[in-house]
Amino acid sequence: MTRTIHVSALALAAALVLLLAGCNGDPTTANDTTDPDTDVDETADPLTEGLQAHVEERYDDAVAAYERVLEDDPGNHLALYNLGLVEQTRGNIAEAEDYYRQALESEPDYVPALFNLAIIRSAEGGDEEAAELYSQIIELDPDHAGAHLNLGFALLAQGDEEGAREAFDRAVELNPEYQDRIPD
Repeated sequence: MTRTIHVSALALAAALVLLLAGCNGDPTTANDTTDPDTDVDETADPLTEGLQAHVEERYDDAVAAYERVLEDDPGNHLALYNLGLVEQTRGNIAEAEDYYRQALESEPDYVPALFNLAIIRSAEGGDEEAAELYSQIIELDPDHAGAHLNLGFALLAQGDEEGAREAFDRAVELNPEYQDRIPD
């Protein structure tokens, strides 16, 4: 039973990550097609409950469930990361950044937390740190097209046109749909 719950939690987490990735780092869920009236399985573990509530945009319920996870496992990187997503969605950027950093303390190579933290740093003018984070992601996952694309923008903001062009070229090589996003 525990393995089934864990697999279910991972499947929901993967769906949430894919949803986020589909939005290119924007945690809003405008294309969410889940039925908001779906009942949460009462036998599900708190992480699964949180993920289900999160997908259904019931953020208060999601936060409560993720906090229950952290009561038993204070370093649970998935709960911390997902709390970051909720806060980012709510516009609480400082809180989101804090949760992403906590997730990375528990799991330093957790690419989704690195990616969202880099997005926040870029948005707040921290292009140098963002570039370092995107480079770290690329070391972990050389085929992460979004990291290459965003690295290009971070390098461009720092005046490194050659480095930006290389990053953009690799991003387009990995995902040709990014061609339309590349500045001339």
